[in-house]
Amino acid sequence: MTRSRLKMCTLICALLFCSSLVAEGSPWLPVPQTISLSVSRVVQEADQFYRGDTHANLPFGEFNQTTLWFSGKYGLNDKTAIDVQLGTSEVEAGPLGSSDGTQDATVGITRSLLDELETGKFSVSMRLAGTLAGDYDTGQPHSVGDGANSITGSINVGKFLTPNFGVAGEFGLRFSTNDVPSEWFLSAGTNYIVSPYVSAYAQYQLKQSNGDLDIGGTGFTPVGFPEVQENYSRFRTGINLQYQNFSWDVNVHRTLNGRNTADFDIVSMTFTLFVDLFRP
Repeated sequence: MTRSRLKMCTLICALLFCSSLVAEGSPWLPVPQTISLSVSRVVQEADQFYRGDTHANLPFGEFNQTTLWFSGKYGLNDKTAIDVQLGTSEVEAGPLGSSDGTQDATVGITRSLLDELETGKFSVSMRLAGTLAGDYDTGQPHSVGDGANSITGSINVGKFLTPNFGVAGEFGLRFSTNDVPSEWFLSAGTNYIVSPYVSAYAQYQLKQSNGDLDIGGTGFTPVGFPEVQENYSRFRTGINLQYQNFSWDVNVHRTLNGRNTADFDIVSMTFTLFVDLFRP
């Protein structure tokens, strides 16, 4: 396959599932020796939460978290890519006050197992990632994160059913330190390419924790928030605009159900620059 065709296919793939708050990987890898650099602003707002599985108003009124993510992905070769993500976050929680800090940093490697452009069937990749806890206080309702290191592994599957319509899914496991429960997650979504510059997509996301502790339940203490069983299901819709080597992605998440988590409404915007480092 020529490099020009590879680049065209990758730009199409960039329109598909460009930026996600939860989805960890992609079945499609970047063109070898190309890099994408992204800046994302994610705003999460809630005035209700799930105490265990009971839906209730937040006792402190509201929870607002704004996170700025910096991420990059580089194609080492036609079968392997590496990615990195880091950021900062601020939380406002009414009478509880505010908190901020450096977000958890993640480094991942993705290996292509099957490529639909070669086999004519579908694409499959496997991703392994390590996360290092950020610098912030934990054990309170408005903490930036759980304060745990973790290892994540996932399998990603996708296929273009037509030149304009693609589907993709992911299943993964995450294991964390500091008594944070292990969890599994999955996502499944579709994308329609309206034109070479515009794409619209929708995605279902699910995360299930293996913990057995509920907020306010037996054994719960005020510092035990990272140890609770945190589950959620969400639906994400978005649009991606791309021109030459730049893209702009905006999407919204709506929480469908949860356990020991805030009932978030989420808006995310991402700007991405694609750079070809290939030198013949």
